[in-house]
Amino acid sequence: MKKLLYRFHNFKYRYKLMILILIAGIIPTLIVTCYMQMGMMNTLKKREMENMQESLKQAVDAIDNQAQIYENLIDYLSYSGDLRKVLKMERASDFNTYLKYTQVADPLLNMPQVYHKEIKGITLYADNIQVAHGSTLAPLSEIQGENWYPRNNRSLIRWYVQTGSQNKVIVARKFYDGSSEINAVLKITLDYNKLFEPFEKIMESDFAGIVWDENGNVVYSCNKIPAKYETGKVDTISEVQKSFSSVTKEMEGNQWKFCYFCPTDMIMESARYLMLKNLPLLTACILLIGILSYFFSRRLVCKLEQLTENMNQIHSGIREVTVQSDSKDEIGVLIRTFRRMMDEINKLISEVYEAKIVLQRTEMRALQAQINPHFLYNSLSIINWKAIEADEQEISKVTLALSTYYRTSLNRGGGDNDDSSKRDGEYPCIPENPADYAR
Repeated sequence: MKKLLYRFHNFKYRYKLMILILIAGIIPTLIVTCYMQMGMMNTLKKREMENMQESLKQAVDAIDNQAQIYENLIDYLSYSGDLRKVLKMERASDFNTYLKYTQVADPLLNMPQVYHKEIKGITLYADNIQVAHGSTLAPLSEIQGENWYPRNNRSLIRWYVQTGSQNKVIVARKFYDGSSEINAVLKITLDYNKLFEPFEKIMESDFAGIVWDENGNVVYSCNKIPAKYETGKVDTISEVQKSFSSVTKEMEGNQWKFCYFCPTDMIMESARYLMLKNLPLLTACILLIGILSYFFSRRLVCKLEQLTENMNQIHSGIREVTVQSDSKDEIGVLIRTFRRMMDEINKLISEVYEAKIVLQRTEMRALQAQINPHFLYNSLSIINWKAIEADEQEISKVTLALSTYYRTSLNRGGGDNDDSSKRDGEYPCIPENPADYAR
């Protein structure tokens, strides 16, 4: 992390600005995208659950309506006076009994099958029936060991689903008799597939459904979930709710619990599909943010980079300001301030430079003034005098010749200083005889 911060610290200002714009643009975009995606997923899941709930409600209501018809039918038959007369009649002859069975009981118990194809049979079991009469009448002793047999004395309807080699649904109840002289049970056998057909119709691909009775036993199941979504065997509502997205509804009459469910991942796949469809748009937005960040960073930093380059040129010795800006932002103010500063610096440099040149010239003139011709002639005179005193005529002649040379040269070009402004004849001659010094 420190290395990244160090590298970022050394980046050019343009790159820093571009990175910051990218971060400031991409992060909110990703946050909004994730928020919208989560909202979309929740909306899709909620809508799917609502659709499932509505489909289950319609299916259960259809089955409940059919069940109400069967309950009304068995109630009607259990209160039938004609059947009560058949069960209470005294045995006369087998023929007369047969006539009562065929003329009274059979029409009452067989006619509902004509209007309701899902009814496979209606049977009345009673104590006073000794021999079974077709499929409509039978002795009560034949069913007393059956699971669906209503053993209580109350006239309650009992629903029972038999599964196995032959699936069927049984609706049974005690035959009503206020005097308790009749001990009988009515049983309606229903087509298993026909009864649960409305529930099966809503089972689309990737869906499943289970029905439990009041004791928690599975009485119906349909599974169209692909194998890749299978999570093992599920027999209870808690297991279904733990592994799948599910909706439940209980049928009031027989207390059956219907559960309609599908894999949660299947719903999420729809959301992921929508996200993949939106991915090109998200990519385009990120690219647009990158292009805009490059353009804006270059636009904002262009003058600042020119100013930096100009400062580097000045550091190299070129004191000319080339960058200009008429904007009123901070960079424009900085450029104009820099220009004024350089103008002041150039002005000061010019003044100092000119003052230094004048000083150098003054010092040069002062040095030249120190070379006084009189000092030179006095020195040559002393040398000449010493030479004569030592009887060195050659040295004296050379000294006199040098004196004559300097006098001629100074008289021609010595007009710049005060002592050398004299014309020919103004400089003293060196006397050839030392006695002349006394004069």
